[in-house]
Amino acid sequence: MHIISTFISLLGILLLFYNGERWNINTGDILSLFCALFFALHIIYTKKFVSTIDPISLTFYQFLSISLLSLFTILLYKESLNIMIDKTFIISLTYISLLSTFIAYIFQTLSQKYLHPSVVSIILSTKSVFGYFFSYIILGEEINVNTILGRLLIFISVIIASSKEP
Repeated sequence: MHIISTFISLLGILLLFYNGERWNINTGDILSLFCALFFALHIIYTKKFVSTIDPISLTFYQFLSISLLSLFTILLYKESLNIMIDKTFIISLTYISLLSTFIAYIFQTLSQKYLHPSVVSIILSTKSVFGYFFSYIILGEEINVNTILGRLLIFISVIIASSKEP
């Protein structure tokens, strides 16, 4: 079943790259594929470690590690990034870091302690569905058949992959 779901997912991804007239693959798409791979690895390893480490402590150390690496990167490339650090920047960074990232990852890590990784992946895969829905509602982004079918196939492949073999 995993091989079938992989091909369904790849077909869905290919539909996302085709706009009806030509293939439209850019650097962001390739980076997104790598992100998906590493996110899958994150889910797998979080499940492995959450059984021996407190989920909140695990999330804290993950957050601390990436914060330090990000700070180092910002300091290293500060001039080329053209970042204006002011009060609004600090407030925005604090909000997105604590509420949108840290608390969300605490909930994800806690859920992974009690749920199977495939269930967590199905729940997390709905993020793209909601993101696409709200980008249409809020930003007025265009909806096309390829995008709907591609996202639907990817979602179906996750469900197939997580279902138990007969």
